[in-house]
Parts: sequence; C-alpha cells; structure tokens
Amino acid sequence: MKKWYNSLSPGEQFGAVVGGTVGALIFLFAMCGFVGVLADSDGTNVSHVGASTSASASESPTASSPSASSKSPSPEPSTSSEKPSPKPSKSESPSPPPKPDLCGAPQNPYGYNYCGTGGVVHDPPGDICFYFECIDYFDEGKGYMVACDDGMVSMSGGRSGACSYHGGVGRTVYGG
Repeated sequence: MKKWYNSLSPGEQFGAVVGGTVGALIFLFAMCGFVGVLADSDGTNVSHVGASTSASASESPTASSPSASSKSPSPEPSTSSEKPSPKPSKSESPSPPPKPDLCGAPQNPYGYNYCGTGGVVHDPPGDICFYFECIDYFDEGKGYMVACDDGMVSMSGGRSGACSYHGGVGRTVYGG
C-alpha cells in the first residue's frame, strides 16, 4: 500500500487522502442512519431495515404521485414508520363502577353481604374462601353461613356451638 501511495504525485496523494476521508465519513453517516432505523429510542421502528430515514422523501407528494393530481385529495394510508398515538393517561380512563355496599362484608362476585339483603347462604360456591376468611373445617358445617366475632366465616349458623372457638357468632351472611 505504501509503494502505491508513494508512486502518486503530491496532488494525487492529496486527492487519495481527501477522497478516502470523505468516503469514510459518508459511510459513517449512512451507518448511523441505518442503525437509527433499526432501533429508534422508543422502539417503534425496529423492523424497517434499510429504510430511508428521510421523512420528506416518503411523505411529501411529488408531481408524479397520485396525491398531487387535480383530483380531490384522499387521506394517505399511514405508514408503519409513524409513531402510534399516545395511550390515554390514567386520568382520562373511565372510572370503575362503584363497588356495592356490602355492609362490611368483603368484596365478592356473589354479592354476599352483612346487610340483611337476600336470604341466608346454605350452599356457597367452592371458591368462597378466596373472598372470605373461612374457619378450619368450613366445608363440614351443617348450617348457614355466618361471620364469627373474629371476622372468620363458618357454615354452622343456626346450630349450637357455632363459632365457639372464634368469639361466637357476630353476623349472618346474606346472599345478594
């Protein structure tokens, strides 16, 4: 390489250096644009390998494009290089429906409450202990559902000794 360079006249040597430098800079800028298209900082342009990063080249109409003709303009289809619209903030989202008043009973999908609304609960669903804190042997109870004074529920309502190890019966659980 050195022999080739030394065989050039001083003007040719200057041209080789400047040309090589300019070529390297053009290559560097092209690679920066290419990498920028591969991974924008917000991650929206990860699939456009080798796409042009110039917005004016792809979005502005030209004399030969259909949108620049004398016909009435139609909306141009959105391109995948456009950023998606922002998601609504939490303050703009609709508020959840109000939770029903269960008179102190835990929130549950069955509407079970301590208000006296509905009948007593004789056959609660199998997942009721997910919503209420059940005593040991809850499933073995032979009465209706009651809340003991310590807050746990039992299926021994209406029977002698209900909630005896939990402070006694506090309230009856009613079905919604």
